[in-house]
Parts: sequence; structure tokens; C-alpha cells
Amino acid sequence: DSLKNATSIEEGVPPEVCFKASISQKSALVREWLNAWIKGGVKLKDCAILVREERSAFAIRNDLWEYDLAAEVITRTGGSLDTDTIKVMTMHRAKGLQFVNVIVDVTKWPHIDKTAVDEEAKAENLQQEKCLLYMAIMRAMKNVLIVGLNGQQASNYLPKVEREGLRPETKDKDASSVNSTVKI
Repeated sequence: DSLKNATSIEEGVPPEVCFKASISQKSALVREWLNAWIKGGVKLKDCAILVREERSAFAIRNDLWEYDLAAEVITRTGGSLDTDTIKVMTMHRAKGLQFVNVIVDVTKWPHIDKTAVDEEAKAENLQQEKCLLYMAIMRAMKNVLIVGLNGQQASNYLPKVEREGLRPETKDKDASSVNSTVKI
């Protein structure tokens, strides 16, 4: 029930968590962190954005394109992990993969199974969703940023952190070590 043990593989850094009031604020934060990592020398292909639903991946990719950030959606039938682009994919698609830096978008998480009628089935569904989130976080070798929207279901399960005006900070001007002062 906690993300306490969910850390990046190499650095052991716990995820940063940030819920924003609007999609445009969330998108701006994602671009800000990506740009900081890239400016610090992280290759585009070493950054991934993981989402719960595939249609969200295409919306995020399109937003990144508008700001001249090369991004590619990885699906069951398309996309390449070899190109130097930011990888955008579902949490399920990311199983078994590793990236230097990962952004986990929990806007559509958790997916609540509408057919689960009894409390035991609902609890099992939520536990599976928590395991999926944990797995997504563990795709990161160095840094993890969890983003979502205030008032969404995910905000009921993850700590609320206000980060208005907070910017990713770099250690020794190396954005592959981006850390802010707010931890969960």
C-alpha cells in the first residue's frame, strides 16, 4: 500500500509525485523534466513515458511533437525501441524494459474493473493495479516522476504533492540525476 520500496534500479531514488490541476499544467511539467534530462545529456531513447491506456500514449506523443520533442508510441504492432526518440507506451508494454528516466502518468490509473461486484473482487482488482504501477516504476534505472491530475482516482492512492513553481534540480549540472526536494 506504499511506494516506499519502489525505487529506481541503479540509484535507489524514490519516485517524485506531482498532481496538477489541469492537463496543460501536467503536460508542461512533463516537458520541463524531459528537457532538463536531455539538457543534462540523457539520450531521448533513454526516456520513457508510461501510461495506463494506449490512447493516452498517442495524446502525449502529439503534445511532445508540438514542442519539438521527438517521441514515438510503442504498441503491439508498431514503434521501435532502437530510434533516438522518447518512448511512450502503456505500463503493460513496458514490462521487461529498462530506461534511464521514466515518467509514469497515472491520469487513467487505476483501471477499475466494472464487473467486479463484491468487495473481494474489487480489492483483487486494485491490488493488480498497484502491482502494475510498481512494475512501471521499476522500469527506471535512475529517476522516476509520477504525474497525474488532482481529483482523479490515482490521487486517492498516492501522496498529494503540490509543486507549483518547483523545478527539477540537477546535481553537478547532470540532468540524469534530476531530483527535487519533494520525496514520497
